[in-house]
Amino acid sequence: VAAQLWLLLSFVCDSLAVAGQGLIADALGRGQVAGARAVADRLLILGLALGGGLMCVFLLGKEALPSLFTADASVALAVAPLLTYVAVMQPLNSLVFVGDGILQGSKDF
Repeated sequence: VAAQLWLLLSFVCDSLAVAGQGLIADALGRGQVAGARAVADRLLILGLALGGGLMCVFLLGKEALPSLFTADASVALAVAPLLTYVAVMQPLNSLVFVGDGILQGSKDF
């Protein structure tokens, strides 16, 4: 359950990385280094906000989320601490994905 949710959240965060790749590559291709830096800064802020928002949603819903995957109460109880870990890691997870997109867009990896 935790792994499935982690992957789902990774794809959500990766959407900013994909946008970053295109926007950074476009700005650098036009020779607009300052523009690329502004895009990177904005994407990192958005990534942190997205990660923080996902963390809040998952911390608030950690009691209900396991019931979407299982009807077994013992499994739901066992998954709750893992969901806390998944939730708390989302701001960092999001920043890593956005940073990856920025680096790929700048071909600096």
